[in-house]
Amino acid sequence: MRQDFVDKLELELRAAGERRARPWRIARRQLLAPALAALGVLAIAVALAATGLRSEDTIPAQPGPRMIADTALVSQGGSMVSAFGSVWVADIARDRMLRLDPRTRAVEARIPLGGAAWVGSAAGSVWALGSDRLLRIDPSSGRVVESIPSGGPAPGVVLDGDGVVWMGYPQALLRVDLRRNAVTRTVPISGTGFKAIDGVSDGQVLYVMRGDGRLLRFDARTGERLSAVRAPAGVQLLGVAGGTVFVAGDSGVTAVDARTGRSRWTRDLRAERVNNGLLDGSTVWVQATDRATARDRLWRVDARTGHVTGSLTLPEFGATAVVAVQEQVWTMSTGGDLQVALGKG
Repeated sequence: MRQDFVDKLELELRAAGERRARPWRIARRQLLAPALAALGVLAIAVALAATGLRSEDTIPAQPGPRMIADTALVSQGGSMVSAFGSVWVADIARDRMLRLDPRTRAVEARIPLGGAAWVGSAAGSVWALGSDRLLRIDPSSGRVVESIPSGGPAPGVVLDGDGVVWMGYPQALLRVDLRRNAVTRTVPISGTGFKAIDGVSDGQVLYVMRGDGRLLRFDARTGERLSAVRAPAGVQLLGVAGGTVFVAGDSGVTAVDARTGRSRWTRDLRAERVNNGLLDGSTVWVQATDRATARDRLWRVDARTGHVTGSLTLPEFGATAVVAVQEQVWTMSTGGDLQVALGKG
């Protein structure tokens, strides 16, 4: 991996931390033996540098994340977003959204939604996408200020565009005009029977992963398709920065050049499955089930190199959402427990 790429990506990752978007849920490498001869170690290091792959799974000697809270919050885990100085949580069983104080984790408001919904933030607002409508919520008052027909009952996500908002569904992207509060364009994204499985945005480009392994790029303002390349197979998109998309596979994560589909690095966490994750600045957080222990863990991975810099065994299972909150990482379990870890890298 060239140093100029690492330096450039680091700068872009920092900038991307301010415009992170939450992906949608439609959802071994061996340790280098310490006894290797010096010449063998050098040869392996050269090979790794040439291919960009990272195979060491040891955790460096630095402070790792530690658990500071495990609280039953809702009866069923849903989506969650940190935005506008609060944390917004979907309370699916009660058809509402909770607004939490990020310091105390106390519930500050309960906002009725009239149906189960995915929650997120885009274009200066909090959004709740339900089975048949998109709700725009004023983050200062917590009031629903607009209700827009969503176009279908399938699960979806809101993607932040360049001055517009997009609803992402398995078969299409729907462009929402914020002045008219109406859908003004539909962009098909399915192909040859394969549907979209996830999507993220950097505010300028929409990135969509399709079931046939195609990574699609769309202009975030117009919806024009920019490219479609074959990329490493994935089950989720954890985030994007500087044209590099972080793709969660079955057992780890890969940094992918979105223009070419080529891997910049791959990290096999030896996980049974990846449940959720996110890109936060120069760190990729991955919540996955450890194959060796059958316990869920939270891994901290350097987004520039793919090195694991820490990990933490979690008390609860599953992850319907993972968000960064100041110096903490909040994980929502399938059963509705909020788990809070301290120790962002």
